[in-house]
Amino acid sequence: MTPGPENDLVTEFAAGVQVAMAPPRNCATTIFLEPFLESGAPDLVAVTWHVPTAKALWHLAANLRVDSLRVLHFLATSPERSDNLLEDVFGRRRSKALIGELLEQGAVRRHRGTWTVKGRDRVFAVRKIVAIEAKLSDAARLLQQASNNRWFASESYALFRRRPTEPSMQSARRLGVGVWVHGDEQPSLKAKNSAEQPVSYASWLFNTWIAHHARLLDGGARDR
Repeated sequence: MTPGPENDLVTEFAAGVQVAMAPPRNCATTIFLEPFLESGAPDLVAVTWHVPTAKALWHLAANLRVDSLRVLHFLATSPERSDNLLEDVFGRRRSKALIGELLEQGAVRRHRGTWTVKGRDRVFAVRKIVAIEAKLSDAARLLQQASNNRWFASESYALFRRRPTEPSMQSARRLGVGVWVHGDEQPSLKAKNSAEQPVSYASWLFNTWIAHHARLLDGGARDR
């Protein structure tokens, strides 16, 4: 992040946010600062993940490309998963190559003419994704940026230095965005919950990063 007051605000908030987001049993919370996504780089993303699942994901995470993650999300959330639909969405040659990659890694299986994710609970460790956007001024732009983050987040918050005005609070409610004031242990306005994870292919991207992180925490050199 660029040094300055806004960076200080996010850094100070990150130091205490894990306490406010105490994870459930067998889970952990990892903080990402400005992770790069196709929509930009949100200031802070807190990911709660299931530790035993993440530790078992290293091989899968190491061998899947972003395009494969897109297919994996499609298969996990689409009501129809036929070869024809995959070809329509991803192209014939590309879909066959990506399905082959997922098959090789044991992530999918064919069942009654359609493709399914092979035990999603075994290949998806992320339980919750909380996005935080911060800005010292321009509340309207801050709330819009926070709203944009709902495409991948379970909950999205706008972080203010001081409590915002009532019109800003009303805008946040309308956008489904939560409001967090720096220094508070809990949000002033709870964010609207998105659908259960995975919300988008970016959820699988965080899942991959978490698998790498879990391997490092567990002493990844032992797997070599």
